[in-house]
This record gives sequence, C-alpha cells and structure tokens, in this order.
Amino acid sequence: MISMKIANRNIFIDFDGTLVDIAPRHYRVYKKCVEKMGGTPLDQKKYWELKRDNISWNELLPMSGLEVNNRDDYLKLFIDRIESLEELCRDELLWIACLR
Repeated sequence: MISMKIANRNIFIDFDGTLVDIAPRHYRVYKKCVEKMGGTPLDQKKYWELKRDNISWNELLPMSGLEVNNRDDYLKLFIDRIESLEELCRDELLWIACLR
C-alpha cells in the first residue's frame, strides 16, 4: 500500500464560459445597473452584438442613456454585482454534447 500525504492542495476550475454560460448573468447585471442609474438598457440581442464587436463602455453607456462621465460609477456597480452570490446562484451549467 502506498501512502501519500497531500496537504494544502487546491483545484481551480474556470466555470465562466467553460461549464457555465455567463451571457444571461452578464446581461442581467448590465440591465440592472443601467436601470439603477436611470438609463434604458439595450435589448439583449443588440447588447451582445455590440459586446461581441468589442465596443467600449464609453460608447455603450451613451447608447443606454447614461453619460460617459458616469462610467466609473457604472463599472463599480457592475463589478460589485457580477460576482455576487445572488447573481452566481442563478447561473446554469452548459449542456455539453458528446460526439461519438
């Protein structure tokens, strides 16, 4: 019998995009933050078209009815909320199809 002492070992798993589709959470947080700041969120389809085109927050926020000078306040709200337990708990695992 072989005995191994394994202590202080950590396993890190990147769930975002690998096991969990982050798109619903990302959009939901964007929408909540824009609404909280008095803006009007873009619809989900338009939002993701722009995000996939790597549009900057300086361009996206005015399209959402917010001033560019509110960017830092928006980003603080967004960052505080995106990894909150309330939001993370709503994530769903991706269904992965196995090819045979």
